[in-house]
Amino acid sequence: QQPPTFKNFTKVGFAIRSIPEDFMQELRDYWLAGRLVNSSPENHPKLDHALSGCQSDTWMLHLNDQLKQKVYELMRPILAAWAGVDPEKLKQTALYGLRLYRQGSILYKHVDKK
Repeated sequence: QQPPTFKNFTKVGFAIRSIPEDFMQELRDYWLAGRLVNSSPENHPKLDHALSGCQSDTWMLHLNDQLKQKVYELMRPILAAWAGVDPEKLKQTALYGLRLYRQGSILYKHVDKK
């Protein structure tokens, strides 16, 4: 359940969309090149409400500034169309990177910090 200050854009609160295949391949290549040398384990608090440290084994590969900018540029029109809003009204807030969820990890339904 979303906090009352957030608008649900679909009945379930999300949708699955495709991204341009060439960009998907760029992200795959970045992951394959960096996952073993540049990713690091995320040590979430034991009782974290979204990703419990005792129930999840996750690793993060942060994106470089160039890839972050590309994500923002490519995703803005896709997200705006899904949400039915003007792309210029969308604000860049957070971009974490590529996260690996190891077998058995649990990501609970949550809303990121406002």
